[in-house]
Amino acid sequence: MTIFNSCRVRLLYKESQVIKKLFLLFFGFFLISTANSQCWYWQNPLPQGNMLLSVFFTDDNTGYTVGLAGTILKTTDAGSTWTSQSSGTTNCLNSVFFTDADNGYAAGDQATILKTIDAGATWTTVSSGGLNSALHSLFFTDANTGYAVGSCAGYHSPILKTTDGGLTWNSLTSGTFQAIMSVFFPDAVTGFAVGYDGLILKTSDAGITWNTIASGTNTALTSVFFTDNTIGYAAGDYGTILTTNDGGFTWSSGPSGTSSVLNSIYFSNPATGYAVGSGTILKTIDSGATWNQMTVGTPYWLLSVHFSNPGTGFAVGGNGTILKTTDAGITWIPLGSALTTNGLTSLFFPTADIGYTVGSGGTILKTINGGTTWDQMASGTGNLLRSVHFENANTGYAAGDSGTILKTLDAGVTWSRLSSGTTVPLSSVCFTNINTGYAVGWGKILKTTNGGVTWMADSTTASGFPRSICFPDANTGYIAGYPSVILKTSNAGASWISVSSGGYDEYFSVFFTSADTGYVVGDKGKIKKTVDGGANWSLLTSGTGYVFTSVWFTDPNKGYVVSRTGNIFKTVNGGLTWIESSSGTIGSIDFGSVYFTGDSTGYAVGSGGAILKTISAAGYPVSTGATASKSPGLKIHPNPSLDHLTIEISGNPAHSLLSIVNVNDMEIVSRQFSGPATTIDVSALPVGVYFVRVTGNMTVQVGKFIKK
Repeated sequence: MTIFNSCRVRLLYKESQVIKKLFLLFFGFFLISTANSQCWYWQNPLPQGNMLLSVFFTDDNTGYTVGLAGTILKTTDAGSTWTSQSSGTTNCLNSVFFTDADNGYAAGDQATILKTIDAGATWTTVSSGGLNSALHSLFFTDANTGYAVGSCAGYHSPILKTTDGGLTWNSLTSGTFQAIMSVFFPDAVTGFAVGYDGLILKTSDAGITWNTIASGTNTALTSVFFTDNTIGYAAGDYGTILTTNDGGFTWSSGPSGTSSVLNSIYFSNPATGYAVGSGTILKTIDSGATWNQMTVGTPYWLLSVHFSNPGTGFAVGGNGTILKTTDAGITWIPLGSALTTNGLTSLFFPTADIGYTVGSGGTILKTINGGTTWDQMASGTGNLLRSVHFENANTGYAAGDSGTILKTLDAGVTWSRLSSGTTVPLSSVCFTNINTGYAVGWGKILKTTNGGVTWMADSTTASGFPRSICFPDANTGYIAGYPSVILKTSNAGASWISVSSGGYDEYFSVFFTSADTGYVVGDKGKIKKTVDGGANWSLLTSGTGYVFTSVWFTDPNKGYVVSRTGNIFKTVNGGLTWIESSSGTIGSIDFGSVYFTGDSTGYAVGSGGAILKTISAAGYPVSTGATASKSPGLKIHPNPSLDHLTIEISGNPAHSLLSIVNVNDMEIVSRQFSGPATTIDVSALPVGVYFVRVTGNMTVQVGKFIKK
């Protein structure tokens, strides 16, 4: 079966001699593992920026939300703070449902069904019966009985049922090829499912048979909710809201006051209901007779709404948006924080801690503490900025649309616009010394020799669309672009020659580790390498067809590429092989740039204001010693450990996540860490080396222990 992707918004662990031998053995495996993996953490927005598709609260304080890239977040303080739960999958999760405070389920793409029996501390995958489909919605009528619906292109859409608390799932006959987007049971035997082309299905025998009900519309229906056995509602595209007053036998359409897609409908009592969609929240207080627009304050798609009590509700959606109301929907307050939601396109760090990123709307952000915090700089323009470069701690440049070139002499505090002599979009800027710099754009190669005061266009207009420029030394430079544009200069830009092998590939980024060895990356998973100064280029095997937008190498062997689909790939052998890194954003972020300030500290930026950081290989310390911790605030004892392990952390560990992974980067333990100390039973773990990570809101502390 082929997969129907449900994320439709039209739209990522004998004695001392024996222990030493075991450690050396496992450490060897660890080196291999860390060479092939990398953990990335959100810096903006917070708590994260993946799209959220479903939200569910088990009481006034405890709630869960799930979404793209296997995201599961939990709150225990009514949404004030959220912690990430380890889902064990990168598949999109479309629905979450709890039957009580401890037992819950999440379902999503690739027929994924997850279950927790400890309030989200751990999630395990349960078999959904082998279907290779997307599951869009979950509903349980009691602790044991539940349903999951979805879609599978070219086959009847799945309806699954469990009667043993999710241990096994059986396939029911839906009788339709239309995607089923939502399921709801007002009682143990009566249920409804809605989907594309106005699909409404009803069962009166607990899912044994399903009958099609005329909806009176061919509009896609995305959500269904009943307030009792007879009164129900369905919402969908073009502001559609249908109502039934006779148990679903007939349905009528009424005005909603919007033409926006409505993705979720929920009633907090028989009279009061809510529907959410594209930056839209509607409310009714008369059982759906009339609907009024509420003040939302977000441009993002809202995909799910849920109320923990009649006055308190939550809505989730694009860019990790979480909204909360405490006055029955009159006002909605965004939870978490986002310095910007503008797309970010380029990164540059003049020092290990001081860095800049630029993007749409003239956005310029600066950090002076390695990304712990970022501040907005006033750029003086609303144009899209596509590239940023600093020649020293104070002097920097940004380039973008309409021929924009900005310069700062005071570390980004103020920016002045330079005269570039062109109005074409400029996609890349770089300097080789304080005075000499280059900028490229549509059919243009510009050069300055006086710190940007004046810019001269190359006497030979650049062919095609140059996208990226790189100078490994003062005289040798390279440009990459479209179609298959690769240009080289050996005389500081006095002349440029084509060193492309031809074709119509689109290259977005070029990076050289020396005057002769370099890489270009672009569409269709293309990564090309030269070791002779561009005379010859070899096509490397990336193993994917993704569009790569940026490439960066920390040394001649270790490099990274990022994609438009949230993927990050890493090589440790000069590009011979590439392994996907755990970005935790797959399918969610359009990455624009990747930049490393050292061997293992790097950043990636992209759409929706996304800023991610990695702090060490695989997120864990690489060391041949058997000391308990690399992070001074983290203590692990006894070490080695036989049966119980105590983990202590200094500072305020509230709302931190504790993880233990093995040398194969497989997560063994994942739970909320309330601290300042906790003891874990490790008696069942096999003998070997393990790694501990405590992830807080803005910090990650890592350590290692030996299980004997």
